[in-house]
Amino acid sequence: MRVEAVQQIATGWKHEPGIFEFFDRTAVNDPFQREKNWEDNPRQIALEEIVKHYPNHPQTLPLLQDRAENDPDEKLREWAKKKLRRLDN
Repeated sequence: MRVEAVQQIATGWKHEPGIFEFFDRTAVNDPFQREKNWEDNPRQIALEEIVKHYPNHPQTLPLLQDRAENDPDEKLREWAKKKLRRLDN
């Protein structure tokens, strides 16, 4: 349910004031805990939207680096590390 909410906000409201901050809080604070390998992580969806829609925001790169090192979800950490490697090239 939270994944769908984040996706809908990204689709319709990504340019509204305060949405970057919403995605930022979600990427760091959503309580998701992976139980099944196929589950989507709302933190990752929020982080993907930040990278996609706000690539030049001053907090995007530090947030991506933080999640690559500190997120409790291994799949999100791996995604963030891959994204960082692509940005370095």
